[in-house]
Amino acid sequence: MNCKRFGAAALIAVILLPALAACSSDTGDVPETTDTTVPAVTDTTTYSRENTPDSLPDTLNFNGMRMRFPLRDEPRYIREITGGDTYGDVVTDAVADRNRMVEERLGIKIETSILPYSLDDWGKSFQNSVLSLSDDYDIVPGLQTKVLVPALAGCFYNLQDEKYIDLEQPWWWNAYIDELRINNKGTYFLNGDISLVSFEMMSAIIFNKQMLTDLGTTPEELYDIVLNGKWTYDRLSELGASAYRDVNGDGVRDRGDIYGYCFVTNTTSDHFAFTVGLRSAERDANGHPVLTMNTEAWVNYFQDVLHPLFYENDGTLITGTDGNLRNNKFLNNTSLFLVDRMYVYSILRDYEGEYGVIPYPKLTEAQENYETLVHDATTVYCVPITTSKENMDGITATLEAMCAQSFRTVVPAFYEIALKVKYQSDSQSGQCIDLIRAGIHTEFGYAYSAMLSGVGALSRWIISSTSTNFASQWARVENSVDIKLAELIRIYEEAE
Repeated sequence: MNCKRFGAAALIAVILLPALAACSSDTGDVPETTDTTVPAVTDTTTYSRENTPDSLPDTLNFNGMRMRFPLRDEPRYIREITGGDTYGDVVTDAVADRNRMVEERLGIKIETSILPYSLDDWGKSFQNSVLSLSDDYDIVPGLQTKVLVPALAGCFYNLQDEKYIDLEQPWWWNAYIDELRINNKGTYFLNGDISLVSFEMMSAIIFNKQMLTDLGTTPEELYDIVLNGKWTYDRLSELGASAYRDVNGDGVRDRGDIYGYCFVTNTTSDHFAFTVGLRSAERDANGHPVLTMNTEAWVNYFQDVLHPLFYENDGTLITGTDGNLRNNKFLNNTSLFLVDRMYVYSILRDYEGEYGVIPYPKLTEAQENYETLVHDATTVYCVPITTSKENMDGITATLEAMCAQSFRTVVPAFYEIALKVKYQSDSQSGQCIDLIRAGIHTEFGYAYSAMLSGVGALSRWIISSTSTNFASQWARVENSVDIKLAELIRIYEEAE
């Protein structure tokens, strides 16, 4: 099955609508008359998060249309759609209520099927369904690292001109969606508040409040530093180094000592690389990505900032790929910071100490905003071309309604219960989580790393090898990356 050819037939862009609209407004020479139009009334209503309206018509009814979702056989992916039983009653109820409201409002029925847990097995199972033209799924919460692959390029509907997807609404993450585009004409992958997995996969740093206080900095002072835009790598490095204690006094830095942070050298490296304002690609006039990683800024970051933090800081313990050791150091109050993703809340449920949540630091105070990478094991939403084009109104209305209701009720419940942080705009913890949420993004080179010779994982190779030579690592993949990027662009151009 050649998906891109099938897709070219199925994905017909509605390019005549603007012209028709222009023609309909051309009334020719009309005699001058007195203007009796009543001035439009501006809606000055102030909406809370919970009652923010969407733009879906109230009269939609899809007469029991099934909406089939394939889910990964792992709790966090299942509960994103079904609620499951591990979030806590409030979040589970919020997801169930969302589904019920959407089903009743639109006249649809949400159905789920379970695909294998293994990333590779999930990818193979989903690919086999789509490439064999089996009409199995309508809305896919796709694993980002497995749907953005060469075999499936051109196998999804272009959602850019679908009338019920309203990307102007606050529940869609437009900067993220833009990075997943290959050109200006196509929007094949969506992300937003519907994806609770994305919230769990956000960059986040947890800190031990008591340890911080014992070092002479109160949690309130750290929050003020963050909220005033002054949370930088220099400050992270200083606080981490100050936390080190040689517990047994043997003069040897070992696992029994107290540290500022414990770093794994694989997945966490991604978040260090893509939260400091460095871009992996720019766009040309057609919206095509042009990779921009082989620059002095990237070289200097690894050489002057990241390598010293990992290998020259007294407060650092490198745990290789042992995430359990890192987690246990924090749980045992022997690591000031737990540097990872928001999903670590799951190991903190029974933690008796007090902790706070802050974003990854800026490179310097000159960096405009804090940035938050969403890890590539997250879900992005897409519609396979194996489902009928006739169902697209129902599919896109369902996506819009689910994402909107998640924004209104599910996400606040997730913050309050899963993260043990009340979602309030006047709390410092809430404000810091808002900063993390506001900085959500991905990078083209990171998202499409599997299609581009692993270019998004360069930080893993460099950190794991203790090297500072970014340029040599780039040279190793540069030729193959250029070839694969050109092929990726060609596939999507032909699919339009």
